[in-house]
Amino acid sequence: MSDGIIQWGPAYWDISKLKPYDKNPRIITESGLLELNASFTEIGVAQPINVNTDGTILSGHARWMSLKERGFSKVLVLVPNRTLTPKQEEAVIVRMNKNIAGSWDFDVLANQFEIQDLLDWGFKEWELSGDDWDSDIGAMDKIAEDDSGVLGKIKITCPQDLKDEVFIYLKAKLLETSFEGVHIE
Repeated sequence: MSDGIIQWGPAYWDISKLKPYDKNPRIITESGLLELNASFTEIGVAQPINVNTDGTILSGHARWMSLKERGFSKVLVLVPNRTLTPKQEEAVIVRMNKNIAGSWDFDVLANQFEIQDLLDWGFKEWELSGDDWDSDIGAMDKIAEDDSGVLGKIKITCPQDLKDEVFIYLKAKLLETSFEGVHIE
């Protein structure tokens, strides 16, 4: 029937039974929580929290924080039909949390996860290069070099919560444009 595929089932658990994943690479931002709370007000809690069988949160840290703050005693969770391995926990937390409220803590990703796993789970190499964005100010400060040395420097400053969107947009626009001698990876 399931061919060994992990089955996730819904349940209502006491919120006190849930605990954050100790290697959570997501940074939950104030603006992300505000957007999430606005979403709850508008449409309710439409997405359950994914947990391992021991209550470790794998997807939904921001929902858990917000619901706990709002005084919820029980929350809808999705629980696997068997305890996940540490590697499966990592896969879930990356796959289920990519592009959700908050931003990535690249220090945690670099030090707690395998790069190949991150690539397999949906990251692109350029997202993991670590030198494109200053995470403190949301600015790109990239120097392009070849055999002759520095060719150019680009600095882009934008709000922290828009940096990923801006970078993806600009990269796509540059790829659409053909400049002789310019190569983008």
